[in-house]
Amino acid sequence: MRLIHLSDLHLGYYNKSVEVNPKKVVGGHIGLRREVTRRTFMNLDMAIDYAIENDIRLVLIAGDIFEDVDSSLLYSKRFAEALERLVKNRIYTIVIAGNHDAQVRRMKRASLAIFTRELSQYIRYVDVYSVANLVELSNKGGYTIEIDELDVSVIPLPYVYPGEGWTGAVRRYVERSASRAKNRYKVLLGHVQVDRVRFSKMYERDSEEMVKIGVLTLTDIRHDLFDYVALGHIHLMQRVVSENVYYSGSLNRLRFDEALDEKYFLDVKLDPHLKVKPVSVEPIKMYYISDPKDLDLDSLNSADEVIDKVSNVATDLDGALVKIRIYYSEKDRYKKLGDAIRKALKEYLFEQGVYGYRVEFRYTGEPSSLDLKEGIEVSEINYKAALKNYIDFRFSDRPDKYRERLYKEALKYFEEVE
Repeated sequence: MRLIHLSDLHLGYYNKSVEVNPKKVVGGHIGLRREVTRRTFMNLDMAIDYAIENDIRLVLIAGDIFEDVDSSLLYSKRFAEALERLVKNRIYTIVIAGNHDAQVRRMKRASLAIFTRELSQYIRYVDVYSVANLVELSNKGGYTIEIDELDVSVIPLPYVYPGEGWTGAVRRYVERSASRAKNRYKVLLGHVQVDRVRFSKMYERDSEEMVKIGVLTLTDIRHDLFDYVALGHIHLMQRVVSENVYYSGSLNRLRFDEALDEKYFLDVKLDPHLKVKPVSVEPIKMYYISDPKDLDLDSLNSADEVIDKVSNVATDLDGALVKIRIYYSEKDRYKKLGDAIRKALKEYLFEQGVYGYRVEFRYTGEPSSLDLKEGIEVSEINYKAALKNYIDFRFSDRPDKYRERLYKEALKYFEEVE
């Protein structure tokens, strides 16, 4: 028994913070969305081709099909065409909703109807759950999707709106569903975040703020009851502690903190022993140049030096997305070089054929004047200076007027609290 496990297509995603190269992408951000999604569909087609060529009869898609409701309305037909290829080859496909698919549910359902209403018995879609849905299903003995021809039972666990007692409700639902499963192989298909996951390689240093959807333990999802647990939501492919729990990761690079990540779908063999084989796909090229030792403005004297540093790291920019973070502590140097660097980088990156780019300057703060000398009390530290330093650092890429307004508002809040 073999299956394909993939997730997190986020069809229609694009990075709204980048400046789009008009020489490379027609239509600005709309054109960028088209290019990114085209690459995702290409990788989805690769997975479908792989399933057909290897006589794999089951494909599991673990949520976040669309980025948002507008994307779902735009790309549902193209997604339906991909699924129709699976139907024509008698490949069973089970799709569950992720947290992105849960947004604006009424309109979302209108678009999902394109590929759930008329295709065939080979396609099953399971919408998001509430705690009440879990309780109701548990009271009925749980819910399984039985594929007798393949001797496999799939328990769907789409995105669950967290609420009071939701972790216990998840566990009861999973246990009762597993207990009623009648086929030899039991698989849990979930769009959840479990503890002890690893994030994309740049996440700790340069997180793009992946949304947490509520964290479950492996005990909550009763991984011990299943031959395989196929999960979505975390974009980095990985095995999570137990030998049978996997995230397939996203099919394309989306946020800049995924710039170093390779992308895969998983070929899963359940017998005679579990074997999981990652199959590489071709994500969009992406660079996130953010190491302070590479781009410290205090040690650079011209825009050409910045371009040299960038070109040493990003060697193939044609059709890439690029984010560059430059650090500085000397404000005068930033005022002198900042605009020239922005202009030079734009010209260079556009000439190299990037799809889009973003440059930000991060203020690292002036040498601290708050050294704790012997005998000084911590309470004597000037909180106003500390607050100002924090705002200048955190919002270094924003205009001076913005940081000044934010500082005044924060100062007013502290005074009111006192």
